[in-house]
Amino acid sequence: MADSDSSSRVLVIDHDPQIRELLSDLLTHDGYEVDTAENAPSALKLLLRHRYSLLIIDLDLPGSAGLELLQEVRGRGLRLPMLIASNRQKELLKVVVQDLGRAECLLKPFGTGAIRASVLRLLAPEPE
Repeated sequence: MADSDSSSRVLVIDHDPQIRELLSDLLTHDGYEVDTAENAPSALKLLLRHRYSLLIIDLDLPGSAGLELLQEVRGRGLRLPMLIASNRQKELLKVVVQDLGRAECLLKPFGTGAIRASVLRLLAPEPE
């Protein structure tokens, strides 16, 4: 659960409206403020407008937009935690995200427990 005294804002980027709705409902229920985007251009507009505590990105956005979005986010110097979801093999995901800083991979299909656990880990204070 999000701390009631700190507003954690999460951006969910996925081309599947059902997944966006599921994640938005789940995270809102857990006390997070959630925005959603269905594609990379929409996500970039939101990233320029708001400050986020966490990004949840579908790596499998149409074309190679998911990977391009990751590169764009890092290229702009945004060092926020990311949860990358994909249908790809987990080993491949680890290679893709190894240089992203604070990031975790989640293989689709995933359960709500896995999402909650990853979000809590990524939003926990970093050890000194």
